[in-house]
Amino acid sequence: MIELADIVREHPDAVFVRRTDAASFADRAKFREAGYAMAGALLAGVGGQIDERTFILKPNVVAGSNPSKPPEVSDRGIVTDPDFMAGIIQQLKDLGARKIVVAEGGGETPMGPTFAQRGYVQMTEECGVDLLDLNREPGTYTEEELNWVEVDGEIFKEIPFVRPINDPDVVFINVPTMKTHNLGIISLCGKALQGTIAMGYKHFCSPVANALKKPDGAREHYQPDVLERLEEHYQRHLKEDYPLWDKEGDRYEGYAQRTCDAVQGINGFLCIVEGVIGRDGTAFNHGKDVLTNLTFGGTNPVHVDAVTAYLMGHDPRNIGFLKVAHERGLGRIDPEQIPIFLLGEDGPTRCHHADEIGRMALGVYFRGDHSKYVFF
Repeated sequence: MIELADIVREHPDAVFVRRTDAASFADRAKFREAGYAMAGALLAGVGGQIDERTFILKPNVVAGSNPSKPPEVSDRGIVTDPDFMAGIIQQLKDLGARKIVVAEGGGETPMGPTFAQRGYVQMTEECGVDLLDLNREPGTYTEEELNWVEVDGEIFKEIPFVRPINDPDVVFINVPTMKTHNLGIISLCGKALQGTIAMGYKHFCSPVANALKKPDGAREHYQPDVLERLEEHYQRHLKEDYPLWDKEGDRYEGYAQRTCDAVQGINGFLCIVEGVIGRDGTAFNHGKDVLTNLTFGGTNPVHVDAVTAYLMGHDPRNIGFLKVAHERGLGRIDPEQIPIFLLGEDGPTRCHHADEIGRMALGVYFRGDHSKYVFF
């Protein structure tokens, strides 16, 4: 059986950080080594037994490469690096996992072209694991393809996770890449959960009022008073001077609340952030890759996102999703209140402050304005 390592079980609220040493974006062996080492530090095989459960690895694969970019310019940071994923897969196999699936629905429908362009088809074939596209056209999923999870959230009554996400025999490991986002400010563990949800329900960046209209029957899966709740939260947070709440009506409120609903609904086991590459800008084609050589992990996605956001150069207390998550009791967002361990060759070392690790400067092209970087 595969379990969380002792240090993770003993400190379930902690965030674990590990330095990596890739020399360049092309240092593929080091990316694989980074995934293998981070998974090995956070997981443990118990009793030498084969683990018959299904391990779902969910990367962030949202877009193909920009065909107009110069070939010497890297945009690998838009997605979770496939070699990093291969390292995690090998570690899971060495610990006793026999059924491993890489599953994602973060990009276009179907995901096949993006999977191929980003190296996921080749990687999963070489590793001998399944690659699963979670996307279908809205309204075309069969009943057997969905797990409707009652969350009683602020927006959703129930969320349609695409199977095998949230199946009882599944171990779910969320593996986003480390990047900024033009709306959400950060795109990490919380935001990545959109890729586990059925098309038609997952686009949290769009207005809630639009989501209620389609696909057919969508309205019944949201709270009966969802628009009233949304307006109440929005007006209250506007008065409390939530950053950005004065920019686009209730759009940020809807994004934050739905992301928190998803965090409540997912049956997660572990989060691992691939930060060997960091990506600034919009999260997509406008921005640049930076060789940041850090990986992050933990069991609380809010804590992992808060510490990672801080080390990216942002104050997590100024990020709407995290502020709402804290308000809803999903976790702390002040890095000084979150245990942080630096993982090294001599074992874990407790950090007195996240600054000991060293902060980066991954700015946001806020609202798509790529003339300047913004920090929050």
